[in-house]
Amino acid sequence: MASPGEEWSADANEALEISLIAPGDGEPKELVKFHPKFTYPIFGENETIYGYKGLKISLRFAAHDLTPCLDVTWDNKVKSVGDVEAEDVKEKMKESLPEGYMTDTAQFDQRIQNFDYQSFTPPGQLFDTYSLDGKVYEVWQANLMNEACREILSNMQILVLFFIEGSSLLDVNDEVWANRRWDVYFLYEKTPESRYTLTGYSTVYRYWHLPSSIVSKDKDTPFSLEQIQSNYPDTQPDSLPCRARISQFLILPPYQGLGHGGLFYDNLISHLLSLPLVKEITVEDPSDAFEDLRRLRDLNRLQKDGTFTGLSLQALKAPANSSTPAWPYDAKRSNSKLAPKQFAQCVELELYRKLNKNDQKAYKQFRLLVKARIYKQNRDVMAQLDRLERIDKLTETYLHVEDDYSRQVVKWEMGGPADSGNGSGGDRDGDEEMRDAEDGHGGRPKKRVKK
Repeated sequence: MASPGEEWSADANEALEISLIAPGDGEPKELVKFHPKFTYPIFGENETIYGYKGLKISLRFAAHDLTPCLDVTWDNKVKSVGDVEAEDVKEKMKESLPEGYMTDTAQFDQRIQNFDYQSFTPPGQLFDTYSLDGKVYEVWQANLMNEACREILSNMQILVLFFIEGSSLLDVNDEVWANRRWDVYFLYEKTPESRYTLTGYSTVYRYWHLPSSIVSKDKDTPFSLEQIQSNYPDTQPDSLPCRARISQFLILPPYQGLGHGGLFYDNLISHLLSLPLVKEITVEDPSDAFEDLRRLRDLNRLQKDGTFTGLSLQALKAPANSSTPAWPYDAKRSNSKLAPKQFAQCVELELYRKLNKNDQKAYKQFRLLVKARIYKQNRDVMAQLDRLERIDKLTETYLHVEDDYSRQVVKWEMGGPADSGNGSGGDRDGDEEMRDAEDGHGGRPKKRVKK
C-alpha cells in the first residue's frame, strides 16, 4: 500500500509530454510526441512532483520556431497543510522557459493555424542539404547576434536540460562581444510545401586560439595584451584565429537512431574545417554516446581524406639517422584541426583496428605508444605516485582504453560510424579564453587518470 506521500507523488518524466505542432487540416496537428529522458534539473534528483493525482504536463512547441506553450492539468490536488503544499509546476518550469512563453492553448493553436509558413525560413545562412529516407534536411548557421536566432534558441533551450546530462542554459542576452562568438547550427526537415520542422541543433563557441608565435615555453608565464595586439590589431572575434568548441549538440528523440546525428556532425565539422580562422575543433564535456559518434565519424573522415596514408607503428618512430618520424604526425594533426587528445585517440584506434595481437612485438609497441600518451596527459598525477603505483595505474588505464577501442571496432565492423542523438554538456562564460587547453572537458578530480 502506497504511503500518503507516494499517493500524491507523480513521476515527472512520465507526467511531462513534449510535442511539435504544425498547422493541419482545420486545426493544428501533432507531428511528434515524446517524453524527457530526465527532469532532475527542474524537479530535483528524485524526479518526482508532489501534490497531484492524474498530473499531466503538456509542453508543446511550434515546429518551425519552437515557440513553447505550457499547459498543466490534474485530476486532484492535495490540500495545503501548514507549510506542506503541492509543488508549483508552472513556477518551477518558468525558470527554464523564455519570457512571454504561452499558456493559453487556444491562442497557441490559433497562432499555429494562422501563421504563414510559406514566409518562414530559418535564421542565418543555408550551407548544406541532405536527404534521408526520402525526406530533405537542411543545415543552417546563424550567429547569436541574429535576433531570430536568439529567439529560437531561447525558445528551445529547456530541451537540453531534458536530454543532455549536466547541461546548462546559454545566456542569449550576454554582452555583445560574447554573443558575437556564439554560432548556432540548426537542422531542419523541409517538406515539399516548404514547411520547416526543427530536428536538431548545435551551439559552437569561438575561443581565442593562442598563436604558436607567441606561446610561452613556460606555461605559467602569461603573455601580454601588447603581444596579442601587435599580432592582431583588429580584436573583433570574427577576425581572430579561434578554437571552435561544440558546446551543445542535440537531435530530438523522434529523429534519433536514423542517422541524423552522424550526418549533422559531419556537416558541422565540414563547415568548421572550411573556415580559415578556425585552428582547432573541440567538444565540451561530451557524453559517452557522443564520444563514440565523434571518434568514429572523425576516424571515417581521416580515413577518407588520406590523413592515415602511410600510418603504421613503425612510421611513428624516427629512423636511426633522423629525428623526424616517417609519418608527419604534427602536420597531420594540424591539418585535421582536431585537438591533440582526439587526434591521438583516432590514430590509436586506426592502428588498433589493424593490429595483429599475435605479433607480440607490434602489440607491445602499441601498448607503449598508448601508455606514453596516457602518461604525458596525466604527468602531474603520475608524479605523485611511486614507481610501482605508477606502473599499476598506467596498466589499469591502458586496459580501459583497449576495452573502449575493442568495443568501437565492433561498432565499426557492424556498420560504420555510430549515430547518437545528443552530446555535449553546457556552455562556458569565456573565462578560459586565454588558456590553450587541449579539449573541452570540465574539471576533473586531481588524482583521476584520464584515458
